[in-house]
Amino acid sequence: MSNDPAINKPPFYKTILRPTLFVVGLLFFIALIARSWTEIKDILQTLNWSLFLFSAFIALLDNVLFSFLFQNLLTKYNFDIDYPRIGKMYFYGQMTKYIPGQLWAILYHATFLQRRGATSAMLFANLDLMAVIILRSIAIALAIILFYQQAWFAVIIFIIGSFGFWYLSKSCWIARIFQFVAGYFKAFTHHISLCETCSKNRNIWLVAVSTWVTYLTANFLVMKATFNFPMEQSALYIAYLSLAWVVGVIAIAIPAGIGIREIVFIFLAQSMGQGQAPSVEMLAAIAIVYRFWHILLEFGGLGFGFVLSRIKKNDL
Repeated sequence: MSNDPAINKPPFYKTILRPTLFVVGLLFFIALIARSWTEIKDILQTLNWSLFLFSAFIALLDNVLFSFLFQNLLTKYNFDIDYPRIGKMYFYGQMTKYIPGQLWAILYHATFLQRRGATSAMLFANLDLMAVIILRSIAIALAIILFYQQAWFAVIIFIIGSFGFWYLSKSCWIARIFQFVAGYFKAFTHHISLCETCSKNRNIWLVAVSTWVTYLTANFLVMKATFNFPMEQSALYIAYLSLAWVVGVIAIAIPAGIGIREIVFIFLAQSMGQGQAPSVEMLAAIAIVYRFWHILLEFGGLGFGFVLSRIKKNDL
C-alpha cells in the first residue's frame, strides 16, 4: 500500500459532498415534520394503525420496484451496479428532494460512481425514472376518472400506460432529445453516445403492471384506514392526489412539492367532484394524512437503505 497522502486521502465526494447533501436534506425533512406536527397529532388519534402501517409497507414495496427499475435504467448508460448499492443510493437519495431545487438527488447519486460520465448517466437515468413515474401517475388518475364513466376507457388507458412505461424505460428517448436540443454540451454528448436500448429487459413489463397494483393497493388502504370512504369516493380522491403529485414534481423550486400538492388536490377535488361537495376541511384532512403517510414512508425507506448498507458493508 502506498504511503503517499494524496493517494490514501478519501475523495471529496465521499467524505464531504455525499454526507452534506444527505444531512441538509434530512434537516429540511425534519423541519417539515415540525411544521406539520400540530395537524399530525390530531390524525394519529383516529387511525386504524394496522391498516395504515400495512399501506405504508405496500407503498415501500412500490418504491423498491422503482429502485430495481432505476438499476435497470443505469445499464442503458453502461453502469451495471449491484442492487445493495443501488438501493442504498436510491433510498438515501430521497432525503435530498427536500432541499429546494429537487435536482440534488442527481448529484447525490453521482457521488456513488467514480467513473467518467457518472453525472450525465445519473442525470438521464433520473429523468427516465421521473418520466415513467409521472406517466404512471397520470395514467392511473385518468383510468380511475374514466372508469366511472366508461369502464372500457380505463382498460385502454391501462394498456397504453403500461406500454408507455415499458417503452420509456427501455429506450434512450431522454438522451436523444437532450442530444438534439443541447448537442453542443460536449461533456454530455460523450456519454449520450453510450446509451443503448436495454438488452437486459429484466421484466420491465412486469414492473410496469406491478406498480399499478402496489400503488392502488397502498392508496386504497390508507383511505380505508383513515376515513373509511366508499370505494368510488376513495378512488376519485386517489386520482386527484396523483395529479397533484405530478404538479408538485414539476414545481421544482418547491421542496418535494410540499404545499403546492395540497393546494392542487383541494382545487381538483372541489372543481371535479362529480356530484360530491367535499368541504375544504375534509380535503385538508386528507392532505394532512397523506403528508404524514409520506413521512412514515420516508422513514421506512431510510430503514431499508440502512439494511442494504449493512449488506454492502464496503461503502463504495
